[in-house]
Amino acid sequence: MTQQTKPTNPENNNLPQVNWRTRSYLIWTALGTVLGVIAGYLYNRSAKEHAEHNGGQLPEPGTLELIGLVVAALAIVRQVAELGKLEEKPKK
Repeated sequence: MTQQTKPTNPENNNLPQVNWRTRSYLIWTALGTVLGVIAGYLYNRSAKEHAEHNGGQLPEPGTLELIGLVVAALAIVRQVAELGKLEEKPKK
């Protein structure tokens, strides 16, 4: 037997329902986009200030700095993935 879902808005029965996965993808994509734009803005602002003080020469991030950023990004992704797990209740 299949379970039928009831529409959340009975007045608009023709509208498709958004399931929780789609909603989750949209929320996390929007959050990532906003954080990416903020990070890009802050980097560009800092690089511009550096270039103004160093004769127009842009900063060159080192390999270790970039590796550190990748590791930090992976740690954040791992933490987000852990949010989706259910907490196990302690056994008595």
